[in-house]
Amino acid sequence: MMIEQEIFRIGRDPDANAFSIQTDSENLVSRNHCEIYVIVYEPSVNHVYVRDRKSINGTFVNGHIIGVGPQISSGYLLQDGDSIEIRPHWKFIFSQPRTPPPRPLTAIQKDECRVFENEYLISPRCLGTGAEGAVYLAIESKTKRQLVCKLVNLGRQDGKIPREELYRKLQEIDVLRQLKHPNILPYIDAVISPHSLYIFTELASGGDLVSFINRHEFVQELDCRIILRQVVRGLAYLHRKGIIHRDLKPENILLAYSPKIAYHRIMLSDFGACAVPRRSRMVTDIGTFEYKAPELFSTGEAQTTAVDLWSLGIVALRLLTSDVESFENLTRIDQQSIEQMVKAMIKEVSPKRSSNSQRFALACLQLTPENRITAAEAECHDWFCTPQKHFEFFQQLDRRCLSDLGDDIQLKPMPWDLASLQFPPLPSAPTKLSTTSAHKSIRWSSPPCTETSGYFRGLQQDMKAARVGPLPGLSSPPHETGVPTCKPKLAKESPDVTRKEEQIQNTPLRDRHSEDRKPETRIMTPRQLRVCDVLQLPLPGLDRHLKPPHSKTHRQDVLAELKRLDAKFLTDTMQAAMENGDAGGEESKGFTPAVKKRQSLQ
Repeated sequence: MMIEQEIFRIGRDPDANAFSIQTDSENLVSRNHCEIYVIVYEPSVNHVYVRDRKSINGTFVNGHIIGVGPQISSGYLLQDGDSIEIRPHWKFIFSQPRTPPPRPLTAIQKDECRVFENEYLISPRCLGTGAEGAVYLAIESKTKRQLVCKLVNLGRQDGKIPREELYRKLQEIDVLRQLKHPNILPYIDAVISPHSLYIFTELASGGDLVSFINRHEFVQELDCRIILRQVVRGLAYLHRKGIIHRDLKPENILLAYSPKIAYHRIMLSDFGACAVPRRSRMVTDIGTFEYKAPELFSTGEAQTTAVDLWSLGIVALRLLTSDVESFENLTRIDQQSIEQMVKAMIKEVSPKRSSNSQRFALACLQLTPENRITAAEAECHDWFCTPQKHFEFFQQLDRRCLSDLGDDIQLKPMPWDLASLQFPPLPSAPTKLSTTSAHKSIRWSSPPCTETSGYFRGLQQDMKAARVGPLPGLSSPPHETGVPTCKPKLAKESPDVTRKEEQIQNTPLRDRHSEDRKPETRIMTPRQLRVCDVLQLPLPGLDRHLKPPHSKTHRQDVLAELKRLDAKFLTDTMQAAMENGDAGGEESKGFTPAVKKRQSLQ
């Protein structure tokens, strides 16, 4: 059968499904069992997904269950030849003759992927490319869950990269691993080597906001409010943590499930351009031109969270008007002209757009950063809080999104460091081992590092409230100012480490993996600890912090040089006596040489 619709539904109900299965006497097929849908990113780039629709019997792909009721499940990205099953009688084979061209990994990357293949498998299917690397479809080895792997190139083949550039790339991981919010793309794991950085996140199977807008000729205002309200909640969470996104645009706003699902869950993604004010001066020219705030075009002015609110205003206009060409001129006109232009654009699309939508967009699009609405204020805007029945619906949606998150408040781990996974030479083993076996034999032999995050405490309270009662309005969780730190247990403090390493060498890899890889612990190599320390340093003057320490004899060398120069130090009391003309007394006490020496130094 040919799938010509953008959404192809399968089930028993003939009125609600394009393919109706009415011969199921055992009722193993649900009335609305599953759906196949297409996400079109560009005319030549489209992704086909299958999603279970809360069926009783579940939906299977290639023998693995991808979803079953009663919870909402995300879509599974199909590839040519995949089999879709509704057990035990129905099986469909997916055929996609015009598949996107694969982007194979380099030889070095293939070798690196073999090291962590028991954890993650990276397919050659490329989902997108950028200036720094590419995004690949990945599989979690144990659960067969689909993930996204952002593969970032770290420079030349020798692995050398400027410290500031490496710091910026690692900061994206350091930010993502400390965040847990239903409107932030969940971070899974990361691996770093001298050549590449692998960042694993969840797969957003509903596409991005660009594909959503292109799918609809006219986006209903209620859908606009549902989407933008969740974007605001995600921004407010980031800003409370002291994080500025700096590249908010429709391409970085993702839909978690299906593009046609009744209740959207929106997630912010791509924190490669984000900034933490306590770590940087916030003057870098970064972001996408059409969504950049006016102050970013000026030089030297420090950036604040207000830059995200200007970008939010442009995103709101894009949703309300579906216009993509009229926004770049907004930064070149005065405030009065902006107000006239925004009202005209919204009214031209539909006179039925509410005045609250205009007021919200204009509250974001203020030329002066201090005059813009904040994310916390935007959460309480009338557009999202009135009428009362809509506000109650939004709260219900919040509780549903919170229920998707787990109760774990453990801080996500730092990236695995492949550069340290070198097999130490064994005196009793003169034969040379292969690189792959060397990596596998040493991977889990380092002391663990356990981290907890105070960032999740406010979210945990929200999740408990979601289960026991309604959310407290649009109030935000309390701000947590503590920064989680890594406190590794050194080998000297663990008397059983040597014994444990001997046991590990005699234990099969899979058994070691299941024994040592616990959710609350993380094996960190010595070089990983150095990476962890680098992330705690501020970006300005990074080289100053990384200078080697003085030698042990530095103090003695300084004292010897002072003695050779016969230098003496003038105290404040002596200086006051000299200003009162008591120079003769001080000469008799031997202070004149010091004064002359100080004058000569000046």
